[in-house]
Amino acid sequence: MKKIFVLFMLTMLLFSFVGCKKDSVKTEDISEETTPVENVTQYVKNWSVYAYSNEEDLGKKSKDVKEKKYFEFGSKFTVIISKNIDGKDYYKIQLPDKSEYWVPKDSLTEKFIVINQTDVNCYEYPEPTYITPIKLQPGDFGLFVKEQDGWIEVEFSAYRPHKLKDDKRKWVGKKWIKDGYTEDLNAAKEAYYLYFAYHRNIIKKDSKEAIEMLNKALEVNAGEETEITYVVKDYLNELESGNIDTEEVTEE
Repeated sequence: MKKIFVLFMLTMLLFSFVGCKKDSVKTEDISEETTPVENVTQYVKNWSVYAYSNEEDLGKKSKDVKEKKYFEFGSKFTVIISKNIDGKDYYKIQLPDKSEYWVPKDSLTEKFIVINQTDVNCYEYPEPTYITPIKLQPGDFGLFVKEQDGWIEVEFSAYRPHKLKDDKRKWVGKKWIKDGYTEDLNAAKEAYYLYFAYHRNIIKKDSKEAIEMLNKALEVNAGEETEITYVVKDYLNELESGNIDTEEVTEE
């Protein structure tokens, strides 16, 4: 009887040990979880980002990292895997020469949206009755958020009136649209700097810096024009000639 009891206690201790080991693995998985990703094309959505060569440098400030590369807005990567480290998501990315780096997931976007038609309607929700008075215009820039039943949600970096017959501009932000846009990368590069030109002139009241942004927009594609280049040129002519009126605006 004693032998049976001893065997029973040893079995219970063994199961307890295995269970504890499993729990410790789960804890590690929470802090560092690797997720496979199909080869997805992503683009730098910010002004710039530093990509780190070594995984162990993730979380460090760029000034403290030696092996890194600098990439500007619109740089194109192929995502290999996603990894969560201490609650922050990172992408391991690959360049055309097959070299690999790490970047924060929130520094990339799947695609850009640029308005290429006049008076494009936008909506609070993906349903026609939720139309807003806002009319988007050629050159307005946005980041793709998601798609649903033929609609797309976009985070617009643009200033447009929120009321009919109102001259005051306000931040557009997230809205739904159905048409009137392009996903062309070259157009997005121009539209990005066009947005900064609007911001510098309308918000900062600095036409000189706005002109610099417009010239950057015209140079970013090495002189190749897009369907919104005329918007950039028209705005540049207005600023350089001094014929543009000071606009009222409400900041975001």
